[in-house]
Amino acid sequence: MDPLKKIVARIEDRLAKTGQTAAAASKKAGLSSSAIYNLQRGARGKIPTKGGNASTFAALAPVLKTTSTYLTEGIGPAEVSEHIDSEHILPAEQRASGPRKVRVVGYVGAGSVAHYYALADDDYEEVDAPDGATEQTVAVEIRGKSFGPLLDSWLVYYDDVRSPVTEDLFNQVCVVGLNDDRILIKKIRRERDGSYTLLSNSNEPPIKNAEIEWAALVTDMKPRR
Repeated sequence: MDPLKKIVARIEDRLAKTGQTAAAASKKAGLSSSAIYNLQRGARGKIPTKGGNASTFAALAPVLKTTSTYLTEGIGPAEVSEHIDSEHILPAEQRASGPRKVRVVGYVGAGSVAHYYALADDDYEEVDAPDGATEQTVAVEIRGKSFGPLLDSWLVYYDDVRSPVTEDLFNQVCVVGLNDDRILIKKIRRERDGSYTLLSNSNEPPIKNAEIEWAALVTDMKPRR
C-alpha cells in the first residue's frame, strides 16, 4: 500500500476512535480545516500531493491522542494518554521561562470571517496567554470594524473545539466552522425546529440554517498591549 494511504488510514482510524470529524481535528490542531481532507484526497489520487510534512503530523498527533511516529510509520501504540504540544503551543522549555505565550494563528476580517495563517512553526507571532489558558489555547486578531470600531486589533482567544456543537455553546460567542469551510466568529442560536442561526455583533444579517461542523467558545478578548 502507498505510504500516504497508510498514513491516511491511521488518521481515519484515530478520528473514529476519538469521535472527531476531519475538519474539527484539523482546526483543533491549528491547521487549515481542510488539512486532513486534502491528505485524504491526495491518498485517493484526487489531487497531486507528497503528503503532509512533519509539523502537520506533530500537530495532529495530540488531537488524535497518538504520536506522530505512529501516524507516519505505524510504530508504537495507537493511543497515548499524554498529549504532545501542538504546533501552535510553545515547547515546555520555552513556557517555563517568562509569561506563558500562545500563538496568533490568524485574523478576523470583514463579515467576521476568520483567516488562518499557513506558516512554519517558528514564524507564528506569540502573545501573552489569558488567564485560564490551556495547552490548546490560540488567538486570532480582529482587523477592521466587523466587531465595532472599538475592538479593532483586539485578540480573541479560544481552545476547546466541539464537534458536534454542544448545548453549552448556545447563545454564546464562538469561533464556528461551517461545512462550506467558512470560519466565523458568531453567537450561536438554536431555533425551535433544531436549526442553527448565527448572529453578528454588528449590522450583518443573521445566517439562518447554518450547517455547523465545529465550534469553540471564545474564552477571552483583550486589546493588544
